[in-house]
Amino acid sequence: MRRRDRASVISAKQWGIVLALLFLSVTNGRGTTIAVVIQPSLITVAADSARTLEDLTGARSVVSECKVHLLNGFLFLEAGIMRNDETKFYPLELAQSAAISSGNTTAAMASLRASLLERLPDVVANVRRRNSPAYQRWVKGNVPIITVLFGAVPAGGITTATLCQFLLAGNEIKPDCSAAVKNFAWMMGTNKTATFLFTTNPTAFGNSAARNPVDFVRSIVELEIATSRLLNTGDVGAPISIARFDVTGLHFIERGVCPADQGNKQNNK
Repeated sequence: MRRRDRASVISAKQWGIVLALLFLSVTNGRGTTIAVVIQPSLITVAADSARTLEDLTGARSVVSECKVHLLNGFLFLEAGIMRNDETKFYPLELAQSAAISSGNTTAAMASLRASLLERLPDVVANVRRRNSPAYQRWVKGNVPIITVLFGAVPAGGITTATLCQFLLAGNEIKPDCSAAVKNFAWMMGTNKTATFLFTTNPTAFGNSAARNPVDFVRSIVELEIATSRLLNTGDVGAPISIARFDVTGLHFIERGVCPADQGNKQNNK
């Protein structure tokens, strides 16, 4: 796999750990931690619940939000610009439409990718006009405008997951997509502390993900929450949502702030 500035891939036995630096925001915001472990018939995910927002004056606020979604039988995770009211950009709605019209993760991502490439130029222009710090991060080329993930566990099949990052390269928006099958882990969002530990012993990280996926994803998020608390950034925060996604649906181990009607539904993919 080729080297990327925004993500590094290191094999730990049979595990590939992708350290994608993804930032969550609403028009201009940042901070979250999501950890995902993909196995042959199971996806395990943990996410924090803090969403850091900045209004047009630059004032910051933190709200709680569920970051683990079940859309028409697909697991859906999203990082980056979550909405832009001025351009009526709502990626979760676009993802819902893509999920309804698609039968697998490849088709769902292709549909969502097309929708995002159509809508993102207006969003970027809007954020640029406001001279938002988010635009400056995008221009540097190492912070995606948005990153989306679709996962599925087909009946009798092998788990699939597709992730796309959309980056600003000059005046062009470029998608950077990758697919994962069994024995793969993504560490998404604010993850500097976890990344440091990973670089000191990648084999231990890979073994931990394989041995106990729930403990692994929980520990990654807890680690970044503790770092955020110590540094007083407020970018990552409790409660944590932890779930397993398999052929029978999305099953929460800890809901965090995710609503009762989210998950525990039959997976029809």
